[in-house]
Amino acid sequence: MLLRTLLAVRVPEELHGRAFAAYNAARNTAELGAVGAGGLLVGALGPRTALLLAGLGPVLAAGARLIALRRRQRSP
Repeated sequence: MLLRTLLAVRVPEELHGRAFAAYNAARNTAELGAVGAGGLLVGALGPRTALLLAGLGPVLAAGARLIALRRRQRSP
């Protein structure tokens, strides 16, 4: 929801169609990839381990990004 609002506010009105199409294409591709990867993980590791990995992934990514942002703020 927030990303769609940012697109509407920051993208020139004449480019809204292209911007929203690109956003939806990227989102749909990511969702299909996640479903496929989830199926492979459940088949290979079992549902509990797959769910654990699915939950840890975003947490680790957010932590890495937070560390990178803090380092960027400290360096001149």
